[in-house]
Amino acid sequence: MSDISLTNHIESPPELGSNTLFDLVNNPVSQTILIGNNLQSLFSQFFQRQYDIGSVEWRMLVVLAREPEITMSRVTEVTEMDKAAVSRALSKLNEKRLVQTSVVGTNARSKLWRLTPAGMALHDVIVKVTVEYIKQVLKGIPEESLATMLDVMKTMKQNAADIDWENPDTHAKNRRAGDAP
Repeated sequence: MSDISLTNHIESPPELGSNTLFDLVNNPVSQTILIGNNLQSLFSQFFQRQYDIGSVEWRMLVVLAREPEITMSRVTEVTEMDKAAVSRALSKLNEKRLVQTSVVGTNARSKLWRLTPAGMALHDVIVKVTVEYIKQVLKGIPEESLATMLDVMKTMKQNAADIDWENPDTHAKNRRAGDAP
């Protein structure tokens, strides 16, 4: 039975068969997903317990603090989230009076979103706590390693965006033939 660790088989992956094992521990993509899911869950539980908002609502507060008077389509662009999730999060924040809207021109459906004073105050409190948690998560990692990690993650993100996810066979054939994916 062969064991696939993509860190060992990036250049020339072995022929895949029914006895192939996928290594979640030594696979950088799997580890990125696992740590992302873990941190998302921990932060979300913390925000919910302490501030009665989820991590998605927290992202909205961050975006609106950085870009006041922002449209929903811009929020979806910045957060890379789908419109429905953004809409739900903004609605929850609106119910809590943490955000407010103003209509753009004569189109009642076109709105600009901004934080209320209460929303900005909550943002400011959560930022301080979040920064401390992030420091703890990154404790012991040298600055140069963090810079490298960010560069690698940006490259991974771009590579993922470049994949034709509808045709996975194309990529497998290219890799076996030695072509660039």
